Amino acid sequence: MTILYYTSFEESEPKVYRELCSRLPIEAKAKLEKFRRKQDAYAFVFGRKLLCEQVLAFGLPLRLEDIKYSKLQRPYFPTENFDFDFNISHSGHCVVCIASNECSVGVDVEEIRNIDVFDFKSQFHSDEWNKISSSDDGLNTFFSYWTRKEAIVKADGRGLTLPFREINLAGVDGQIRLKGVDWFLKEFELSDKCKCAIASGKELHDLVFEKKDWA
Repeated sequence: MTILYYTSFEESEPKVYRELCSRLPIEAKAKLEKFRRKQDAYAFVFGRKLLCEQVLAFGLPLRLEDIKYSKLQRPYFPTENFDFDFNISHSGHCVVCIASNECSVGVDVEEIRNIDVFDFKSQFHSDEWNKISSSDDGLNTFFSYWTRKEAIVKADGRGLTLPFREINLAGVDGQIRLKGVDWFLKEFELSDKCKCAIASGKELHDLVFEKKDWA
């Protein structure tokens, strides 16, 4: 089973945020204090809340205190008797968490905003850049490529040691092979302001997709 939960938050309504903070383990609270932007702090807390909801849905004996980090700072639960992988992403006021007992997973969400896409040209294969520059909606095409690239990199676990430019998604429809590994891709429109993509180590046929609200 694979579950994708997402939520949106408002910094002007801190009651739920404070309540969730009070439930965090000591290590998470220490990490929370290092955030300089309130928006990042909120996203961290709500991301952990989504993860807790998914652990409950799977019925697993996991706690936030159990989270470890790889050398590239990818969070994971050390498990021996069962498979479980998760990944969290946030942008703007949107937070997304995906969890699976089927395969490795990665997720990326991006708030669609006006940017100069030319600043990111070096991150794209020439085929992709031709698609972006010739598109009637270059910004949407840019974020479609970007979120899928991010999702692949996060699922793969090697982080930016897997260069974006080497991931050519031009003409790719749902599946890509990178260095001998197949990744399956899905895109979601969470709202008219947010684009989301997931990458998984196998094709997902029964993905649970749900918005969570606590306000």
